[in-house]
Amino acid sequence: LSVAESKGLITPIGNLVLLEACKEIKSWNEQLAGNLSISVNLSAKQFKEKDLLTNIDNILREAQLAPAALTLEITETIIMDDIESSAATMQALKKHGIKLAMDDFGTGYASLNYLKQFPIDYLKLDRALIKDLLTDSDAAQITSTVISLACNMGLTVIAEGVEEIGQLKFLEKNGCHCIQGFLFSKPVIKNNVKSLILRNYSPIVASIRA
Repeated sequence: LSVAESKGLITPIGNLVLLEACKEIKSWNEQLAGNLSISVNLSAKQFKEKDLLTNIDNILREAQLAPAALTLEITETIIMDDIESSAATMQALKKHGIKLAMDDFGTGYASLNYLKQFPIDYLKLDRALIKDLLTDSDAAQITSTVISLACNMGLTVIAEGVEEIGQLKFLEKNGCHCIQGFLFSKPVIKNNVKSLILRNYSPIVASIRA
């Protein structure tokens, strides 16, 4: 990524990744008669491009994908770099029907008070908050408080980096909506995703309820 950035290639590469992701989710929805959506990370360079909206509109049009099926993930650090500009860009994306997620929350300077300024749909808790849930009472208290306040703001909370059943049970008990991490699956190649969906892949449901 650093090489791509230094060569000025991060935006075209990012746009290509976004296009392929949109085409893939469109194909899966057609094959599975489903209503799947996809989340894609935006780089700082992409997010600050003046023609961001035009690029995304063109990508969605080429992929024949509805805007509501796309969530753009933007890190807390990128958003907080220029609050006013970030809020304006995010408002424009929302008007296009695209969903937004603040990624890696808990690693930068954002506070829940700032979140009111941004039209986000999802708050993604960084793995740095999650990894010490079972051994650090302060980490557990902070996480439960963030989840509660975010829920009261109408946000969907997603926890990243969940690797242990105990973490999962804590998050479920405290109202976290969605979980991602190696506890469920390591990254898989796209050719294996469809079979996982068809099997309603859920390897730890029994353990959750135990």
